[in-house]
Amino acid sequence: MNREVVNAVMTQEATRTVYIPNIDPEMSEDEISQEMRAFGDVDIVKVVRNQQNAFVHFFSIRKAMEVVERLRKSGKYCRDGKQVGFGKVR
Repeated sequence: MNREVVNAVMTQEATRTVYIPNIDPEMSEDEISQEMRAFGDVDIVKVVRNQQNAFVHFFSIRKAMEVVERLRKSGKYCRDGKQVGFGKVR
């Protein structure tokens, strides 16, 4: 495994799952999947409607790391004290 990936796993608890808070309640899983595919191949998208968040599972941990970094910088989903991050491994 690449040193950058190992470091991200150890220091940021990086996973292939990206937690996206503050999604528009009208967004479908397909719409989120389509938006995230701009970063890389998406395996599964799960929307938790009552919490207005989504979990996007990528095939590549590198792509998930890129998504977290880019979305945090853009601030698109970061508000109300919540920010894009890595989902827990279950």
